[in-house]
Amino acid sequence: MSYVSTFIYCLNTTKEQSEAGESINALGVLTALTPDFIPGSFSFSVIFSVMDIDDRDSHEIKLVFSNCAGNELVNTGVINIPKIEDKNAIDLPKEVSGLIMSLDLRNVTFLKEGYYCTTVWFDGDKLGEYKIYVKGKIRNE
Repeated sequence: MSYVSTFIYCLNTTKEQSEAGESINALGVLTALTPDFIPGSFSFSVIFSVMDIDDRDSHEIKLVFSNCAGNELVNTGVINIPKIEDKNAIDLPKEVSGLIMSLDLRNVTFLKEGYYCTTVWFDGDKLGEYKIYVKGKIRNE
């Protein structure tokens, strides 16, 4: 059964290509989102990995970022992931085969302080919810 093995909130991501392959770097790892004001908007990124997948098949992934009441702020819709057709790919066992993705969430509008969460869906199955607290840096009086 597929599962999320890593989930990170961060300010931004970069991708690098090396002899070992492509890697994703997290810049400014976050334990909370702190826009200047609430209500206000804030841009951030997420990095996550999904493991125990057969990369010889195509897959679908979807992320939903919502407030504590369950109202969606961002919904990626279904993202199609094609099967890997690299003849030089390492043939790893399915249980250690996976993918790592990053997603930029730009100018997300926050109306209230509190917990928000990202839900990861893979091939129609909900794999998990990852909470983060949101608090404005400057109080609106």
